[in-house]
Amino acid sequence: MSRLWKLIGTILFWVTFPALLVYLVFRGQPSRVLISYGDDILLVRGWYGRDKWLLPGGGSKNSESPQQTALREVWEETGIQLAADQLENLDEQSVNLLGIKFSFKLFYCQLTSKPAVKRQKGEWLETRWINTAAMLPNQLDNDVKLALAAKARAVKHGIL
Repeated sequence: MSRLWKLIGTILFWVTFPALLVYLVFRGQPSRVLISYGDDILLVRGWYGRDKWLLPGGGSKNSESPQQTALREVWEETGIQLAADQLENLDEQSVNLLGIKFSFKLFYCQLTSKPAVKRQKGEWLETRWINTAAMLPNQLDNDVKLALAAKARAVKHGIL
């Protein structure tokens, strides 16, 4: 059944791509959150678009700050309620999606206990804790790779 959803999602992605670009250009700045517990990070994988693991996050609503967007999106997509003081401002990153550049605010959260996650039905096929040593780079979206590199830089410079 998940193969069928992936196929439907891929077709819908390419059919609706022009509208998606307009939405991405005119919405508020999106936020992403790298959430870790030990050597595991929390990732989501959707049925819509490419079959890659992503960080929880999304676009802002109304006049939300990037931090408020991050907190709301994590709650909506994973069922995890984070507090504002748990988020570290990690970086602002840019990605290129078929020739169009988008930037997003990147936050980091190190948890001291591993909460259960709740998948958001309709948007995500899977929400899962994944061990960083077991991840295959070709399965990760660019936002995950950029976030892991930003975290490594922050650790190296004593910021985290």
